[in-house]
Amino acid sequence: MKLISTDVDSTSWTTDGKQGYWHAVGFGSKTMSSPDIIMCQYLHTGTAKPASFQCIDTKSTSEVRPVSDAQQDVTTVNSTATFRTSGSSTLVTLEATFDRLLATNDTKDQTLTPGSTINSVWARGKMTSGLSQEHAGSQRGAWTIAVQTPPTIETIVNSNGTTTTVVEPAKDNSFSVTLSSLVNVILFGILNTLYWL
Repeated sequence: MKLISTDVDSTSWTTDGKQGYWHAVGFGSKTMSSPDIIMCQYLHTGTAKPASFQCIDTKSTSEVRPVSDAQQDVTTVNSTATFRTSGSSTLVTLEATFDRLLATNDTKDQTLTPGSTINSVWARGKMTSGLSQEHAGSQRGAWTIAVQTPPTIETIVNSNGTTTTVVEPAKDNSFSVTLSSLVNVILFGILNTLYWL
């Protein structure tokens, strides 16, 4: 999944790696009472060679900073920080892509069953002193996602000993979402991308 935040004001960030931004997506709840949360954090070290995101597998039990799972089941695949100047401000678009298995065998992780619908939350906010800070009310929301059925992959051994791999797309290639009261989030399902404007 890819999380994107656009035009984040980074004008006042220091380059000591203690300030920055975070964005997160949670599965299994429409509140902060119990979701399995993937939180991706960017700590700023400069615009010439920006730092990478670190995506962390966490669990929330209330409306406080989620706690890291002992078993980390998320891998940061790619991240970018693209800076631009707008008047006297420095704005940045932050992208973090992560992978996580649908079923992790971790009791703190929500199993994402193909063909099911899952309640989900999202949030974003600032990093200060290396820690995620509380988000504003407009920087969070909830929705329901429909988990896609993955494609069928079959390997056929031919009569001459060679193999052929056949990939049959899932019958439903859509990634449907029902957004509830969200004005600043667009979900591009085909790309599995959360995009904040």
